[in-house]
Amino acid sequence: FIANGTAAVVDLLAAGNRATAHGGGVYVVGGTFRFVNVSLGGNRADGRGGGLFMAANELEAANSIVVGNAAAEGNQIFLNSGTLQIHRSLLADGCPPGATCTELQSGDPLFVQPVDPATAPASTGNLRLQPTSLAIDAGDNLSVTASTDLDGAPRIQNDVVDMGAYEATPMPYLALAKQVTPATSVPYQSVITY
Repeated sequence: FIANGTAAVVDLLAAGNRATAHGGGVYVVGGTFRFVNVSLGGNRADGRGGGLFMAANELEAANSIVVGNAAAEGNQIFLNSGTLQIHRSLLADGCPPGATCTELQSGDPLFVQPVDPATAPASTGNLRLQPTSLAIDAGDNLSVTASTDLDGAPRIQNDVVDMGAYEATPMPYLALAKQVTPATSVPYQSVITY
């Protein structure tokens, strides 16, 4: 629950939560807020806004992932009032009605272990990104305000920030080399060793 004032919320993870009314993951009312690198997944609200319920004056979000949430109305985000701007983020249901969205992605972010909202409240799950996630290297570097992610790892790796609360660990590059013996041409039906 976030109320009134002005705040920047950075590297937030809200997963496996349940609200008997609105805002399963986060409930925002009054004030002006900025969300950067936020992950909301596996949350449930019996009312509106499984991931986020917003009745704030203004909320700007960037580099965030909101997927796999459930509610009676507005599974991912429910905009009750105020101005909501979302940039360079991954939203399961696309841009919420009444919001302004730019450079959105949709689809499965490939969390290591998604949380089923039907089990909320739950403490299981892992919303870190798998190596083939479309949220890797897909954020906006200009929106980054912290030097580390939720794990304390460097926030930007591979030159472009990831979406969500966790920065994926880059896959090591694998260089393969082979050597052929003999190195010169051989007669027909001879043995070549690699």
